[in-house]
Amino acid sequence: MIGMVMAGGRGSRMAASAAANAATTTTTSTTTSPTPTTKDDEPLPESPPHAADRAARGEKLLLPVISPAASGAGAPKPVVSHVMDVLLGSDQIDTVVAVVSQDNAPLTRRMLWDKYHNSGDDGSVRIVDSAGAGYSEDLGSAVRHVLQSKYQGVRDGVLVVSGDMPLLDRGVVASVSDRYARGAWTSIVTSREYAGLWGMSLEYEVVVDGIACCYTGVTLVDPAVMGPDEHGAVPQRHVIVDDHRVAFTLNTVQDYDRLALHMRRSGIAMP
Repeated sequence: MIGMVMAGGRGSRMAASAAANAATTTTTSTTTSPTPTTKDDEPLPESPPHAADRAARGEKLLLPVISPAASGAGAPKPVVSHVMDVLLGSDQIDTVVAVVSQDNAPLTRRMLWDKYHNSGDDGSVRIVDSAGAGYSEDLGSAVRHVLQSKYQGVRDGVLVVSGDMPLLDRGVVASVSDRYARGAWTSIVTSREYAGLWGMSLEYEVVVDGIACCYTGVTLVDPAVMGPDEHGAVPQRHVIVDDHRVAFTLNTVQDYDRLALHMRRSGIAMP
């Protein structure tokens, strides 16, 4: 199977939330904003300066995280590196493809190129430049590229993940890979109720079997259903997976703060 990491977004929501935080911080003392809290009313930690800097530039995929699975000896790494390394260590993945954009996230592209291009067994990591035209457009083009290039694993489908998934691990990659269905585009969604328990800032709601759901950063694609261009209907499936490892993505500064709180509760100090 191909593991495809979408890493070419503008990070506009992250940048907007950073700007809003900065504006709140500089507001005069006559205006007091409430401290964001979680469901348990525990105050969120403040974002470290490096997080605000990366977020303000939209380069959220360079935000440093520590994997809970490697808490004993884990070192901070950019969140997109965490995602790449999970796929590289997965038994389900033959080739890892990072879809990047020079225009949208040049620092992220440079880091991925320098660290991963043609690395892995037999050069099993590929860096693919996208037009940065939008998530759906870039994803469709990247899947067609993978199909045409005949990368190892393409016959077993493509597992698409977002580059901003700090809790992704090999266990959930294996679990989600089992949901692959030939002849379809399978979107992994999480219920709106579950997302609310975590305070997740997910968007794009869809109703599945009468349940209000949100799209996660995970999709399973049979490349055979992709036409030569962006037009034409593709068979769609939706599968509900209420698991924070696939549902938790870093869309805003507040998401990064919630991640830090989750790690703190697990005995892990975020960088």
